[in-house]
Amino acid sequence: ARALVKANDGRIWSDLDDADHVVFAVYLPVGGAEPSGRFRPVPLVLSHSRSILVVDDEESIRLSMRRFLEKVGFEVREAWSGRSALAQITGGQRPELVLTDLRMRDGSGFWFLEELERDFPDMLGKTVILTGDPEHEGVRRLAAQTGCPVVGKPVEMPELLEYLDEVTRRD
Repeated sequence: ARALVKANDGRIWSDLDDADHVVFAVYLPVGGAEPSGRFRPVPLVLSHSRSILVVDDEESIRLSMRRFLEKVGFEVREAWSGRSALAQITGGQRPELVLTDLRMRDGSGFWFLEELERDFPDMLGKTVILTGDPEHEGVRRLAAQTGCPVVGKPVEMPELLEYLDEVTRRD
């Protein structure tokens, strides 16, 4: 859906309604662009549960991510800082995927990714960066260095699912 909407110069986004249902909204301008013909389906519901660690110091973001990701089949764990995430991982609770913010009060995402790169390089390849400033030069350098895709805040959930699907398929 995201590819089709973008091919027509539109926008797509999601949110939770009052009953905690995921609601998708689509904006398409009249007489949009010529369709590109490129389309890669993204699974909206997983065939089996995958574990993911959501690392963000903002409780509201962790809650929003948890609600959405659980509805599409993820087993979600949360950490409020890079240090708390690393404690979970070194304590034996290794998730299959990691979604981390960069700017946090205790153990930033920058520090956390350095620790993953040093001690858990296989997990670094299964990590997606979440940030409010995806165009910042430091974020771009970090993404190039680590190979982690970057998703900007506010998060468009279909885009996030595409990136999670991408890192899931990495060896």
